[in-house]
Amino acid sequence: MGKALDAFECLDLIIKTSVMPNLICAGNDWRGMGIGDDDFWATYSPETNIVLTSAISDAMVGSTEKSITLLPALYDEYKKGSVEGFQTRCGAEVGIAWDKKKGIINVKIKSRRAIIFDLILPEGTKRYKGLENEKYDPETRIIKDINLAANKMINLEIRI
Repeated sequence: MGKALDAFECLDLIIKTSVMPNLICAGNDWRGMGIGDDDFWATYSPETNIVLTSAISDAMVGSTEKSITLLPALYDEYKKGSVEGFQTRCGAEVGIAWDKKKGIINVKIKSRRAIIFDLILPEGTKRYKGLENEKYDPETRIIKDINLAANKMINLEIRI
């Protein structure tokens, strides 16, 4: 993660070679572009659909069992946008809205159960507000050991 251009070049390649006009993904190079298996028939592939959606979601919100990374590979061309309802591996639900022109990112993190996690802020973070008494390392952009009680929400405003 952290290489947005590389990530979106890969996604672009998958879309060009695999996505059919009905937005279903084929498991081969059905257009004959010389990338991957060349086959006359466009065979449906659930794996390609899963990989494509997973790659897009991981570019917006990355996670492990103990951490959440916000916008780890956001493509530069996406100046403004939002995503909601992303389920993380550590058990929290994340929503993000960003506006690069205004230099602001709003984040909502909610958990159904009590969790402790690290939050990795986006590259270019200048400051943030919405948490108190946290352990923050501006060099790594990591807020350590956030304790989120069950059914509670954190609202962060991040300036980039």
